[in-house]
Amino acid sequence: MDPLTANQSVKDFDLKPKDLCAYLDRYVVKQTEAKKVLSVAICDHYNHVRQCLQYPDRQDRLYYKQNILVLGPTGVGKTYLIRNIAKRIGVPFLKADATKFSETGYMGGDVEDLVRDLVKSANGDVDWAQYGIIYV
Repeated sequence: MDPLTANQSVKDFDLKPKDLCAYLDRYVVKQTEAKKVLSVAICDHYNHVRQCLQYPDRQDRLYYKQNILVLGPTGVGKTYLIRNIAKRIGVPFLKADATKFSETGYMGGDVEDLVRDLVKSANGDVDWAQYGIIYV
């Protein structure tokens, strides 16, 4: 996706959870509860981002970001689900293996590597990458 279009997609974000869930239904079989919970959390987050972009003076309002923990056995569609959400919203997506990362100063990757790789997946566009999804 063109970064200008992608940035605009976040600024104009107006998806409702039921619409995102319906989109996911076309790609992911079953996982009904996961699709519902993710749709609500994702829509809440990106609607908040949109409001902050539209009304910068309101950014200081109290907001509790919803971190999401997606659990399940291999092959049930966890990554596929998140990847399709990112595709629908039009934001960069990065899947990372947590076992390759370590605390700063130790052997292994660190958080900066994740951010750097997300920027790469956004074709080097830092503005676009800031709206992206990192799936660890």
